[in-house]
Amino acid sequence: GGSGSTATTVTTTKVATTTTTTTVTTTTLGPLGPQPKQDLVPIKGISYRALPFKTPDIPPGEDMMQKGYEFMYHTGRDDLGMMRAMGASAIRIYAGLGSELYTDHGAFLDRAFDLGLNVIVDFYTSALCPEFDCYATWKNMSVTGLKNQGMMKDGGWHPAIKIIMLMNEPDNLPFTDDQGAQPSCPKDAAEPPQFMPWCRVKAVLSALDGLMAAEEAAGIADGSSAMVGVAWSFASRESIDKVCKPSMPNENMFGFQDIMAGIADPDIASYSFRTSGSTKFYKNRWVNAINSPAPWSFTKLKVNDQYTPYAPTKFFISQLTPADDSPQDLNADLIAIDAEAKKGGEFMGVVVKGFQTDYTDPEAFTFMFNLGDKKLGSVHVCHESPGHPENPICGDYDIWCLDPTKGKHSADVSGAWGGKVKPAMGLCPGLAEEPVEEDATDFIA
Repeated sequence: GGSGSTATTVTTTKVATTTTTTTVTTTTLGPLGPQPKQDLVPIKGISYRALPFKTPDIPPGEDMMQKGYEFMYHTGRDDLGMMRAMGASAIRIYAGLGSELYTDHGAFLDRAFDLGLNVIVDFYTSALCPEFDCYATWKNMSVTGLKNQGMMKDGGWHPAIKIIMLMNEPDNLPFTDDQGAQPSCPKDAAEPPQFMPWCRVKAVLSALDGLMAAEEAAGIADGSSAMVGVAWSFASRESIDKVCKPSMPNENMFGFQDIMAGIADPDIASYSFRTSGSTKFYKNRWVNAINSPAPWSFTKLKVNDQYTPYAPTKFFISQLTPADDSPQDLNADLIAIDAEAKKGGEFMGVVVKGFQTDYTDPEAFTFMFNLGDKKLGSVHVCHESPGHPENPICGDYDIWCLDPTKGKHSADVSGAWGGKVKPAMGLCPGLAEEPVEEDATDFIA
């Protein structure tokens, strides 16, 4: 068997050589390198809530900016690099302030800044807000972010942070009361409790007050900082001053009207500001935002085309949810939205939901990427409960590769914004080179 052994040895050597070459080739797909800065307008944003599990449980880790996710957003899967390659100029993080209070968030912001991605960061809206007075909680979340978590740089908010969202859909009263429950507004016979306007307006004004107090304590000079706003739902509601009403053309802009009226006269919401300067703050830094599940033609008709009463305050679509079952042409909508935002008026652009399918919601739509079957690594992440931040709930999770072929809309989005879903360290093996989607041009090497 001498000659047999020799043959085997030769074969083994060849295989080893080939394997080595392949490994070297693969490892050259590291994180995307630094990219040019991008203007805030037009906003071409993607919402980033990439919970790393494929089960419907809701475990900890909603704050994607926390240091524990660095392997996912940068070093191991490079989600931020993927969004930049797709043509995004902005990302929205839903619980970046106040959901995880102990670890550094500066690394995430530095990475976004290096990529030329503008960050829209939300407070954790389901936080403690006793009797709809959110002042103390929002001040504490702001102080923690600025002092301990790297959100402050060179005397102001980190330069990657361009917009701070005080709340997401406060009209649904998603807060937590002293008993750990979702509060309802004291009843008025005329309306169901969650639609009583004064509770949501008091909540927003007091949260703004808390943010202003935190900025003052941190020595952040007025006007040198990020824009601030609220993302309202697309519901039809009556505004606090009854200027907007259901069945009127302005029915979806109730939240814009609420804040304009509440800043002019906080008494309307039974609130009194602890800080001074709210009128000036609104004039200089406020931005209106709305979450829309509708095609652009409808949002344009209902909001954009009758926005005049709120000018010169800017506005944007803070969450465009592409419907699985609608005839909406997302690619055409995004091109039209971009053109409108470039006109230089009040409209700033759009954030598209969402980067990754959310497996925790059994009714959730499929988003740009599904999770594949290749494990890339793991993360250790945490979440604090609103009433007991001293007891964080933590967990270890596998990080899976990204699969655009089982997801939806990645080609629509990247095509509209002049980007590509390129071969990258986070994609599942072979997908970029062998596209399964018909629109193969969006998956070229």
